[in-house]
Amino acid sequence: MKAEVDDLKPDFDTVNKQAQALISAGLGFDSAMVKQMSDTDKQWNNVNDAAVNQQAELEKALHQVEEMQEALSQADQAMGETEEKVKQLPPIGTDVDTINQQLDDIKVSKTRQPHLRNFSISRGQSSILKRKKNVLLGTT
Repeated sequence: MKAEVDDLKPDFDTVNKQAQALISAGLGFDSAMVKQMSDTDKQWNNVNDAAVNQQAELEKALHQVEEMQEALSQADQAMGETEEKVKQLPPIGTDVDTINQQLDDIKVSKTRQPHLRNFSISRGQSSILKRKKNVLLGTT
């Protein structure tokens, strides 16, 4: 829209200058004609302002999309790294001490990667917590 408005600006400026010259020359324009030219000038300014606002909104949205893309890229990379770490975890222990040690190891991993709190490591931790509960209850 902004490009279209910019393309029409020279034509508008020419017509506006000619109208102002005729008004200044006092060629008997009535007040209705002067009001119509003034209204046209206001409408042009409104269209131009709308085009500028639309351009600004588009640039803002584009910036937000770029930020989101960057965050998603970082999350994807971190998820890949975390999935590899989860694959390397030993089997869940069968005694309380081993389970507690595994939980502590996972907590350390989570503090190193705070942006992954709700991802794969949490799934591993919930499995270990279930096993701990079962061991404590004697229902392995």
